[in-house]
Amino acid sequence: MSQADSPTITIRAFTTADLPAFVKLYNQQHPEPKSKHVLHHFLSTIASDTKLSAVLTYKHQPKAFVYAYAQAPQDTDLKLIFLNTPFHKPHAQHLYTYARQKLRPSFSGFKTSVREDDETWQQFFLEQGFKELERQWVSRLDVASFEARPFLSAFSRAASAGVRFTRFSELPQTVSSQRMLYNAVVAFLQDVPTAEPLNIWPFELWQSRYFSHPYRRLESVFLAFHDEQLIGMTELIGTKNAHVMQTGLTAVSPAFRHKGIALSLKLQAIKYALACGVSEITTTNHSVNHAMLRINDAMGFKKDPAWIHLKQVFKGAHHDD
Repeated sequence: MSQADSPTITIRAFTTADLPAFVKLYNQQHPEPKSKHVLHHFLSTIASDTKLSAVLTYKHQPKAFVYAYAQAPQDTDLKLIFLNTPFHKPHAQHLYTYARQKLRPSFSGFKTSVREDDETWQQFFLEQGFKELERQWVSRLDVASFEARPFLSAFSRAASAGVRFTRFSELPQTVSSQRMLYNAVVAFLQDVPTAEPLNIWPFELWQSRYFSHPYRRLESVFLAFHDEQLIGMTELIGTKNAHVMQTGLTAVSPAFRHKGIALSLKLQAIKYALACGVSEITTTNHSVNHAMLRINDAMGFKKDPAWIHLKQVFKGAHHDD
């Protein structure tokens, strides 16, 4: 236990009893609210990669949280979840300084994300020495008003290329099918345009996390095959709001692009969402992923303010070059 300057401020380890306060602060600070079940699942799945989880209390009430975890086991940069709502700079500074002192000797730096319309948090992290790495947009589609007709030729283009479509739920539910999906996901992720290469989870870790997600629906994982090769996918995942689904990974192998495959997959996902009574689909894209952004723009997805991904390098850290 660590005491800050004031006897009414304490920094201590996060416990499961703090989960309700964590959920409340998370949903106050993020425009996409998440259920207690989703956040509990998230925290439990990253438990083995968590390097620090701490709570700042003021007069015995949780006021700020910091979570630092490796996004993949081999990462030396730590993803930082920082909650402090309403923003209180002295509390934020206490907790950030605590996290940095604890973690700097062993890791290369921090990464975190703030919305571009949240100037307070942007300024705070810039003052700590963070620099912008890249941006991502969350975009939204009004499913009810979407008009599919202008895009239906994508199916004939994909068929002409010898592509057939199915869902993961229609495959044999075996480890072999899971590994096939995993191998395709790895290949797709390695090809996603990002500011820095993505570190990929090992199969067993991906398997446990992917299939245990509380809102995962195997019938909404749409796949494209050429012969027996899995060459494309998109997926819809449920959310706290029964009328909103979010898009997971959408990707097509490079040799099969520009053949209507990604568009066909997304059209199938929209049809599924309509049948489920979903009114909105969200998707997230890196700012450098121009091809997917063009598809989403053409289909009528509307962008939210961007998420700015920030990175801080610890000078003199053990892993520095």
